[in-house]
Amino acid sequence: MNDIPFQNGQSITFWQLISHYAIHIPTIQRDYVYGRSDKATNSVRSGVLDEVKEHLISGKYFSFNFIYGEIDTTSQGDIVPICKPLDGQQRLTTLYFIYWSALVQMLVDTPEADVTEAVNVLSRFSYETRQTAKDFFELMSQERIIRDIAMWSQTDNNHQHLSSFIEEKHWFRPDFLYDPTIISALVVLDEIRGKSVISNPNQWALLTGADCPIRFEWLDIEDIGNGDELYIKMNARGKQLSDFESLKAELEEKSKDLLPDRENLDFRQKMDGAWTDFFWDAANNNTANDNRNKYDAWFMQFLNWSLWNQWAERIKADTNYKLPSEILAEEITHQRRLSDYECGIPENAKTICIETLHKISHYLDYVSQKDSLDEIVHITRHISDPNQSIDYGDRMRLESAMTYVDGMYALHKQPEAKSWKQWNRIITHLSEAAQIWQGYNTLGQYTQAVKAVASFQPYADNLINYFAQFPDIQGFTPHDQIEEEELKSWLIAKSTDWTEAIEKAEDITYFQGKIGFLFAFINIDKTTKNTALTQDNLLDKFNQYVALTSVIFPDEETEELSVAFHRALLTKGDYSLKQSSIYSYLTREGSFTRSISWKNLLRDGNRRNPPDEKRYLIRDLYDDILQRIEDCNHLTTSEIIPILNQITEEYQWDSNRQDWQSRALIEHPETWAYLGSLKQYRIEDKICYLPIGNNTQLNGRNSELDACVICGELKHEADCTLYVYVGRLYPGDKYDKPFKYLSVSKGNAHIAVGKEYIITKNDSGIYDAIPVITITNAGKTDYYDTTKEAIQIIEKILSSQSDN
Repeated sequence: MNDIPFQNGQSITFWQLISHYAIHIPTIQRDYVYGRSDKATNSVRSGVLDEVKEHLISGKYFSFNFIYGEIDTTSQGDIVPICKPLDGQQRLTTLYFIYWSALVQMLVDTPEADVTEAVNVLSRFSYETRQTAKDFFELMSQERIIRDIAMWSQTDNNHQHLSSFIEEKHWFRPDFLYDPTIISALVVLDEIRGKSVISNPNQWALLTGADCPIRFEWLDIEDIGNGDELYIKMNARGKQLSDFESLKAELEEKSKDLLPDRENLDFRQKMDGAWTDFFWDAANNNTANDNRNKYDAWFMQFLNWSLWNQWAERIKADTNYKLPSEILAEEITHQRRLSDYECGIPENAKTICIETLHKISHYLDYVSQKDSLDEIVHITRHISDPNQSIDYGDRMRLESAMTYVDGMYALHKQPEAKSWKQWNRIITHLSEAAQIWQGYNTLGQYTQAVKAVASFQPYADNLINYFAQFPDIQGFTPHDQIEEEELKSWLIAKSTDWTEAIEKAEDITYFQGKIGFLFAFINIDKTTKNTALTQDNLLDKFNQYVALTSVIFPDEETEELSVAFHRALLTKGDYSLKQSSIYSYLTREGSFTRSISWKNLLRDGNRRNPPDEKRYLIRDLYDDILQRIEDCNHLTTSEIIPILNQITEEYQWDSNRQDWQSRALIEHPETWAYLGSLKQYRIEDKICYLPIGNNTQLNGRNSELDACVICGELKHEADCTLYVYVGRLYPGDKYDKPFKYLSVSKGNAHIAVGKEYIITKNDSGIYDAIPVITITNAGKTDYYDTTKEAIQIIEKILSSQSDN
């Protein structure tokens, strides 16, 4: 360490520092910005000056927090060594003007006072950023100018700003008004005077004496790291006073109030040391987003979301709170203050408390070290990236990681791969289910989930064992995912064989660990769980179902496999799900996961028609497949497709089935191509309409199932053009021609195929409208009940007319 009279972390005054060193703001530093006119800077400047005024009057201790400096003892010709501030330039400059104003006030009341020594000390303060700034501070520290301003202050001049008086002096050069530092300086001088921060001549003696209440903690950067690199980091925040700087200052003030001295010093050092290094590296490594030299935005993003999670943990469950939308915006759109994170918090609880500071400290200590787990580091970098849109799932991943690290710290253990894998696996499954099935639809639901994760903290080293006890866990929606995780945890805790089976099932990418349906297929739940350990055949059956699921739901699904699976499953019954008035034979597409996906069909909470649940149709198909093969453990896609097609071909249509449209889809595989990627259809008045694109709304454009079947059967022997129409065909509508859906041409033959309603009357006198297929050829229209009949007639017409 340099030969200096201060120890690191020692509380000193501006006068003590400048009495020992010349303070030179180096060229690499930014301009003085406390005089800027934006809302954020106005708030900070006003708050700082109000605090100084209050503590000068009361005499109570007030800290300007840590100030970092580099002492240069190598300069030739200097009377005293030079202190080059690294962090604290803005505060030191403000303190210079407060001391300068106090000296002026002392001369107002005591004009005859000898201030030569005091002026010599003040003149050691200099700016190297621009020559104009350097010249301005040299002039402001001259005794003649200080005395001139003191004489002006004795007169009745309340109508004039001090800045105006200074600007009118002959020594104030025109180019000074183009220097941002000087412009800010004049604003601050006016506000110091306007607020009467310096109100009596005795304050000069107070400020320069041993009992001065306005102090800061000194740190020599030689004990922190390379000075040049730290200069770059501390000045990478740009020219404006950032949100991060304001929030950081408030956090450091809270640290001083809440933490013991040693912890407080440690917290503040790391805010500009190891933790800064982490976000600096994160920003600089992300060159794709042009984040170099913007690390404070990353640090700010992390603090914002971590503090909101701590808020969510403390808000009352039954509180009727409504926060301003700009506060909860995913993007940070306004200046953050610590008070934002106290909205709605009960009086006996605080978001910014010792527990919060500890949690942040433990977590940042961990991710900042070299051997931290990659996944936790990735979570932190993602949530901190200001270019990312952060959703509730991202926020929960952060809360999960922070609570785990904090929990391991409380247990006096280091985070490690095994316990983290258990922890992360369970909470990820709970959170992903919440994202899909409306568990995060409101802020209140999310806060309940955060509280649940917080309650898991004591079990960070073995969350499996806690869940295996089937505790009464509340907070996450839907609750069936909690029940699934408890059952899986119980089996994992009891059996290594079940552990392997469950892990293999959870490796099926599509289901993201949600495999409760596989337990339902073997009739295992909380009440029957013991049979899983006593009946070996249940584990064997489970493994067989896992093997089939992995081959039927591969990472990359082919159209051939999709159609074969859909057709085979339809032989077991109607498994379609309804969304509004539209049905779907299910999709794997993510945006429809909540309503018309395989996940929704198979989830435990989807009990639409108990006990005959549609998901058990898949079990029926699985069992059919297993009867046809000897070993399913090495089954491939190319092997499963012929088995599925065989099941379909052997099926005989059940005339009692109500889902009459399924018959065409079972018997005509080419028809699936007309259902779109969402496999949608809609039935109105006994006609099945198919989509154009992914929209079967009947005010849109639609095809018709029978026409698609006929087209699919004939397209290899004739030219077929499907027509689509807006709306639907209503019974009783009068048309000059049949409602045409299909045109078939071959040679001289041209046939129009459409639909028309035939109105019938039964013996009871009740009218009914029956849709029939119309075939129009050479101006004559005939009617047919089935597509089979229609196809035969069309083929006959094509054959006869083509021959001619």
